[in-house]
Amino acid sequence: MTEESRPHFMRSAPLVQALMASGDNLTGSYAMLYAVGRGSYGFIQGLITSIQQLGAAILQPVWGAASDKIGRRLFMVVGFLVQSMMWGYFLPRAQNAVEVLLVLTVQTLLGTMVLPVWNAWLGDYTDISDRGRVFGKFGMVASWIALTIFSLVSLYIQEVDPTRSDVNSFSIAFRVAGLFYLSAAVLVLFIPQAVRFRGRKSVSYKTMVAGFLVNRQMGFRERFRNGVRTMNGDFKRFLLIDGLFRISWSMAWPIFPYATLSATDSWVELIILQVVIGLSIGVSQLIGGRFADRYGRKSIILWTRIFLVLPPALTALGVLQKNSVYLIVANLVVGLTLGATGIAINSLILDTAPKGKESTYFSIYIFVMGIVGFSSSILMGGVLNVLSGDSIPSDTIVSLLLIIAAGVRLVAWTSYFFLKETKPSGAVVVEKEPAQ
Repeated sequence: MTEESRPHFMRSAPLVQALMASGDNLTGSYAMLYAVGRGSYGFIQGLITSIQQLGAAILQPVWGAASDKIGRRLFMVVGFLVQSMMWGYFLPRAQNAVEVLLVLTVQTLLGTMVLPVWNAWLGDYTDISDRGRVFGKFGMVASWIALTIFSLVSLYIQEVDPTRSDVNSFSIAFRVAGLFYLSAAVLVLFIPQAVRFRGRKSVSYKTMVAGFLVNRQMGFRERFRNGVRTMNGDFKRFLLIDGLFRISWSMAWPIFPYATLSATDSWVELIILQVVIGLSIGVSQLIGGRFADRYGRKSIILWTRIFLVLPPALTALGVLQKNSVYLIVANLVVGLTLGATGIAINSLILDTAPKGKESTYFSIYIFVMGIVGFSSSILMGGVLNVLSGDSIPSDTIVSLLLIIAAGVRLVAWTSYFFLKETKPSGAVVVEKEPAQ
């Protein structure tokens, strides 16, 4: 950990995370609804969902190994700039499902390099005793700021398109998100890096890029392979267990946009859905982070994942009864579980990663989860195509598939009993006072 620059980092990092979360909230809430509005049905809907998973994962090993080698800042700036351009400029100009697919493919291939790098950057300035607490505090603040931004932008969109009849109205959210990503790119230029990355300014960005393209000078490919070969047993076991659950989890992803459109009628209902999930994620991140430091990572992951069985079943009821209340309850459950689980998982990965390989381990995790998520989502897209063809599936089909997904999640959840705790029993939470 880098003590002398920690106060500076701790002041700046929450703002970066808030900008990132605000952009992610706006794009994540409306991207798939926008895709449906542009004609994304059946197989292509599953393909878009799958590409978002695979694209985000396929280059993660490169980004992670590279940031462990030459530092975090370059990849954060490039990633945020790509996201700003793709969401803020190119996606609003997409006129059909194929164009949406192409834009989202580029965005997920290049823009998502920030995911492992940012978590590793946080790991540079935390240790095993306070990691969950810091992650939880940052996550809570970012979630609530993002929620406020989302509500204001959505209320404005409602004024522009009160009947939710113009698909172009979603573009407002994407353009605002692009501004947030651009602001984040500028801000990370002024955040200090860990000591081990300093003193390398003699290596120019031109040299870095050239080494990356030929994959020789920096040795990124070999570095990643070494990371895979030397993965410790605890991390391998976690990958297998969480991968099994991710297969069951991602089955429902191509279906949820249809369920949302079927069970809601107005922008207000969409806003309420996001307010509920945003508030609950913020609370669960703070509480879950402290609990993960005190009681261990396994306990939090195990007893929060079980509740993810409920959202598909509740959503199915909402679709059948045309009642958004079921979706609101489902989002509350998702928020209360995902926030805490995400903090515990991030802490577990950093616990198992050797010093200097934090970003590599995050990249491996994202890569594996992306592969299994891609496979499961594209399979469900094929099922949708068989059942409904090139049209919006019926409520009966949507509900039936959601109930099946809930059953598969329940079976997959039992594997978490075999997860190994990574937090040493003697490690306690250490409250650190900021430098005056």
